[in-house]
Amino acid sequence: MGRKRSKVWDFFKLLPGNTKVICTLCKCTLQYCKNTTNMKNHIISQHGTLSVPVPVTDSRASTSSTTTAVDQDPLLSATIDSVVNAVDSEEEDADDPGPDPTAGPSHTTETETETPTASGGEAPSNLKRRTLYDLFKPPKNKKAKSNEDGTARTTTIPTSTTTPPISSKKTPNSIPESFSNQGAMKEGHAKWNQITDSIVYMTAKDCLPFRHVEHTGFRKLLSTIVPLYHPPNRKKLAGLIDKKYEVLRRRMQEILDRENYLALTSDIWTEQHNLKSYISLTGHYLDAASANIKLVVLGCELLTSNHTSDYLYNVLKGILDNWKINKSQVSGMTTDGDSKICRAVTDLLGVRKHIWCFDHQEDLVVRAAIQAIPEIIELVEKVKSGVTFVRQNVNASDKLRDLQLLSGVPEAELVKLIQDVITRWNSTFDMLERVDSICHHVNAVLIEFNQLPKVIGPDEQAIIKETIILLRPFKEATTENSGEKYASGSLVIPTIWSLNAHLQATKPKLAPVMALKAKLIEEMDSRFKDVEHVRPLAISTILDPRFKRMHFESAIAISNALSVISNELKKIEEKKKKKPQQGEQVEEEVEAPTKKIKSLWIHHENKKIAEKENSGMVNLGGMPMQLRQYLDESVVDKDCNPLEEWETKLKYKYPELYQIAVQFLIIQGSSVASERMFSVTGNIVSPKRSRLKSPKIPKLLFMHSVDDSVWFM
Repeated sequence: MGRKRSKVWDFFKLLPGNTKVICTLCKCTLQYCKNTTNMKNHIISQHGTLSVPVPVTDSRASTSSTTTAVDQDPLLSATIDSVVNAVDSEEEDADDPGPDPTAGPSHTTETETETPTASGGEAPSNLKRRTLYDLFKPPKNKKAKSNEDGTARTTTIPTSTTTPPISSKKTPNSIPESFSNQGAMKEGHAKWNQITDSIVYMTAKDCLPFRHVEHTGFRKLLSTIVPLYHPPNRKKLAGLIDKKYEVLRRRMQEILDRENYLALTSDIWTEQHNLKSYISLTGHYLDAASANIKLVVLGCELLTSNHTSDYLYNVLKGILDNWKINKSQVSGMTTDGDSKICRAVTDLLGVRKHIWCFDHQEDLVVRAAIQAIPEIIELVEKVKSGVTFVRQNVNASDKLRDLQLLSGVPEAELVKLIQDVITRWNSTFDMLERVDSICHHVNAVLIEFNQLPKVIGPDEQAIIKETIILLRPFKEATTENSGEKYASGSLVIPTIWSLNAHLQATKPKLAPVMALKAKLIEEMDSRFKDVEHVRPLAISTILDPRFKRMHFESAIAISNALSVISNELKKIEEKKKKKPQQGEQVEEEVEAPTKKIKSLWIHHENKKIAEKENSGMVNLGGMPMQLRQYLDESVVDKDCNPLEEWETKLKYKYPELYQIAVQFLIIQGSSVASERMFSVTGNIVSPKRSRLKSPKIPKLLFMHSVDDSVWFM
């Protein structure tokens, strides 16, 4: 006769292979090791609060101290089956199964409660309710006693039948679960791959050296969070980065193959640590889901020869060929004004697809104007010398800080002086603005430390104030045109118009500032007089629903741009089959609340009002219907996202015109994206990473630029 089957099997089923079992109560899978220990432990820890009726028996009748009550009585089998069936019929709730009054007595959490009897009668059966916790938990507190014949006998002290308190703490893992967690941390398993991929992501995004995975602090952090995980060493990490690069590159190639249009920026940079020169190429494409422009680093090539236009042409062409980017796919390419790279881009894409960086040209305008006024130069140098003294003298810096605290400025709002640097005129403006805001404190510090020649007088402070008013819109223009995730090419022409309008409207009273204004007007006319004839910028401005034709001064320029749009629109309409209009209803726009307008765009708002009053007076004959209707509509608010306007509203009203709009609105107004990439390169190519080989640099830059939506696809 075979060994008696344990009643714990009424709660479990053996899976094929005879190595695992599944709990019929919670569908949890456990390892089967030819015994019932794991299963009993699971019942105790996970389902101990479930109760079943148990026949009342004399504890002295126990046949063995290691046999549980559920194994002793065959009458429990039917009751256990009812418990299993009731649990299976309920919806799973891992946190709180809860009592169900419709499921019968098997779900009550009461323990040691006798079955109700009829009035005045005896109990229909000799049953008491006990939890599965009590039934399957092995007896404790054994005490050995001697029988009369001297043999040892064992008396089992019954354990408490009270239901164990439900603790808010997480139940400790069972032995099989612990082994399962340990196996998941082995190399190649899903959890190990997930953590390792996050380490690769952190290394690329934060520009960390490969050796950081061997640093003491990093190892301590991992041992605290995931003790069973063993991170890769630096050599293993380098290999993992190469593999991830190949995966991301394939994904990005698929995205670029789907994109019809792509905008480019490029710049050249010399790394100061090893004195090596690199040329960058960034790509910008529209993400229709977010209505934003996404950036990716297409290449960062080491320049090993003289920077001739032919050599730069071959390098840029090699990068485009490597990514299988057709020239017709490129909407435009933005670079600085260097003659060699301008010639290379013109030879590569054509003169009509090359755009000069607005920020570089504006920087030259302001610097040339400042350098032309001796009084302004002298004042800037004087302020710069005072700022240098305070910043380099610890006592003077402390004194400036104390004076601000004494004047009631909270410690969190204390400001420091900003030093002028030669690379950008913005730093000159920031230095003057900061000194003007705390001029009385700066003068007090300079006087206390006997730096009288550096003290700023009242007349000089008046010049600073008027200069700040004159130059503030230029600073705002630089900041606004330096974005890379929104349409910036369409901002160039309106920005130049707004700057000219600001210069004409500003009336300085001091002679040095009046001379600065005149020089700014002269430089603006010299460098931006033909900007309206740059076809990509003109078309993007017209197709930007915020501006359209508002800021054009040249009738020829706007006529040429509209002619190009009309021709492209006719080609699309000829190729596309006629389809019924979707007739999608567009929500009526609600007037935006009054908000503060930047000084740069005050004149734009005034012109928008005038254009609205004169709407319908312009002859638009001879244009395609979609373009005519689009131009007849009022411009939208300046703070609107033009790409979002097209994606959510205008796309359905003007579907063919939408195709042209997304082609030109992705064009970048500046090459700042490439400059920012070189800032990242400076963090990658550092003295601490002197052994980093050149082929790794473009890979790390590419991975750094990849959007999270592509990384975690």
